[in-house]
Amino acid sequence: MRSKIRFVLIALLAVSANTAAEKGKSGEVPCIDDNKFYRNPKTPSHNVWSPTECAKYFLCLDNEVFEFKCSQGLLFDVSRQICDFKTNVDNCDVTSDAQPAKPLLKNGECDEKNLACGDGTCLPALYFCDGSVDCPDGSDEGWCDMRHDTNATPACDTQKCRLPNCWCSKDGTRIPGNLTALAVPQMITITFDDAVNAENFELYSKIFTDDRKNPNGCPIRGTFYISHQYTNYRDVQYLWNTGHEIAAHSVTHRGPEEWWSKNATIEDWFDEMVGVANIIKKYAAVRIGDIKGKNLIINLM
Repeated sequence: MRSKIRFVLIALLAVSANTAAEKGKSGEVPCIDDNKFYRNPKTPSHNVWSPTECAKYFLCLDNEVFEFKCSQGLLFDVSRQICDFKTNVDNCDVTSDAQPAKPLLKNGECDEKNLACGDGTCLPALYFCDGSVDCPDGSDEGWCDMRHDTNATPACDTQKCRLPNCWCSKDGTRIPGNLTALAVPQMITITFDDAVNAENFELYSKIFTDDRKNPNGCPIRGTFYISHQYTNYRDVQYLWNTGHEIAAHSVTHRGPEEWWSKNATIEDWFDEMVGVANIIKKYAAVRIGDIKGKNLIINLM
């Protein structure tokens, strides 16, 4: 039975911080450079099933190894590349996720509505690269980069693409109809993320002055995505009282960025986003209902 888990998490607010990436503790761990998280292959065999070791995982970037650890009570599933409850993790003795077989796709013996897995199993085309493993050999999710994703949007054809139904712009900066910037109505949004403190508050004061106004005469305002570490909540309260939007960023500002989309569990997201919102409420006296959230769609395999 296919299981496709899609969570739409709208950051609400509330509790606790998780551990961040630890750099320097993994000096003896070798680099496995395949862009995936892995376990320490040098862990003694009698230790691989211990909760402490099975909760650890590593990532190698530019020949530098970074160490991570799941939240308390969770273990790392190297196959699914996520932290999960220990009852759901049965591969503590597996070092890294093996590359699955390559799907046959249209080269298999399937009808026109189906594609072939690596072992020849026929499945609907929409099952491939949808975030859920459906092929018996896992080949439907193992080859999902831009070159292999059969459901990827085709490249925009500038010869066929015509306004108002179609518009091509690889970097998003080309103006439709090749108009000049002066001929196009402009809307500017001002946002900042991370900590608010003495290091940047003076800059904000210089940007948001009384002589800078919108065309309707109202003063300009920004949105501040607050992370907890190093933040001075007195400054956050001032920004909110003067009309700026306050939004949730995270508690720990954990890195690398890929951890959030590829590894973070729904519990991790809740702790980070809801946690920082509650912290803002408590220490900056910003009403919970006024704290903006980040709308995020997470695919957990």
